[in-house]
Amino acid sequence: MNAFLKTSLVGKIRNLHDFKNEALYPVFEAVVNSIQAIQEAKRNGDGLIEVRIIRDSQISMFCDEFEPLKINGFEIVDNGIGFNLANYDSFSTSDSIYKLDKGCRGVGRFMWLKAFRKAEIDSIFQHDGGLFRRKFLFDVSFTPDSGQAIEAYDSDEFTSCRTIVRLDGFYPDYRDSQSAYKTPEKIAQRILEHCLAYFITENAPKIVVIDETDS
Repeated sequence: MNAFLKTSLVGKIRNLHDFKNEALYPVFEAVVNSIQAIQEAKRNGDGLIEVRIIRDSQISMFCDEFEPLKINGFEIVDNGIGFNLANYDSFSTSDSIYKLDKGCRGVGRFMWLKAFRKAEIDSIFQHDGGLFRRKFLFDVSFTPDSGQAIEAYDSDEFTSCRTIVRLDGFYPDYRDSQSAYKTPEKIAQRILEHCLAYFITENAPKIVVIDETDS
């Protein structure tokens, strides 16, 4: 397996350009990954992506009661192909060219850690005729061995592929940026604008933005 150099991850993130003028770019990248995973799964029009807004659980004494709680993270859930062997190998390879034909530069996941403290991945995927599960933490201590354990997943809860990417610990200098929109309506609008090219096709997945505080 091609892998990160031992000291390259921290340096890679440090050397990324600043994108506070588009603070939600890591979320857009995660959504694009989900769209591509759904396309790879050939969902034939029944692809679904949920973008869940995770807000702080406590209200500050200095916060206006009409102002929404600060966003601490996002969950991006899709029914695409999942983190199978090929996709995980690509994820674990710095500057992967696995999706070069789709215009991907292989750096989107590094942007996750530029704006968020960590990403937690939980993926159900097909392998050898059955469903398997891969769970791992992606942070600055990540190594390719972090998600190597593939466990058979036998449960009535899951009957098909599903992946959750949870971006957690939104750094203040990004979440307080003017471009870090606070309402689900505005976030949905920006996701649509960023992913517009994918919606030209008839088989574009359905994307739903959910504010957890409203549930």
